[in-house]
Amino acid sequence: MGGGRTGAKVRQVVSIFHDVVQLERALRGLESVGIQTPQLGMLASQKMVEENLRPLLGKASTNAMSDLVDGMIDVGITGNSDPILLSKGPLAELFERSASGRSASVRSLLNKWLIHRHAQALIEQLEAGACLLWVKVRNEKEERQTCGVLLRLSDHPVQVHDISDATKPIEA
Repeated sequence: MGGGRTGAKVRQVVSIFHDVVQLERALRGLESVGIQTPQLGMLASQKMVEENLRPLLGKASTNAMSDLVDGMIDVGITGNSDPILLSKGPLAELFERSASGRSASVRSLLNKWLIHRHAQALIEQLEAGACLLWVKVRNEKEERQTCGVLLRLSDHPVQVHDISDATKPIEA
């Protein structure tokens, strides 16, 4: 799935969280099956980060939560009204390359990578205040384990996507 020029494919498992406690449980579960913080990416509105995720940091039981939230950056990608923040790492790099150094909407970037209905579902969840957790998986075993953990802990379906790391520039 996804579009763009031919490039290396990055396999990403995506899960939606509205509940930060469930998100933290998912991060603990992912750590327990060997997923490391550099494989994780988070996408959330600035409001979600400031009101729900940052206050949790002093009580967080996972290093991954602290690393992801402490490293969240605004890469100039906007939602409907609230800036969207990304954790540093492979997901932010994909977004930055796809945006070609210009401000872009989350909608335009996700629509480049994913089929429309999957992109739309993620956008709707972001607009509803969700946090999207992206996990870069390197093989089938990691994918199965990651999906298992996320399916148990998220109230939403889990998506798996192959995203090209060399996407074409966004058309005006």
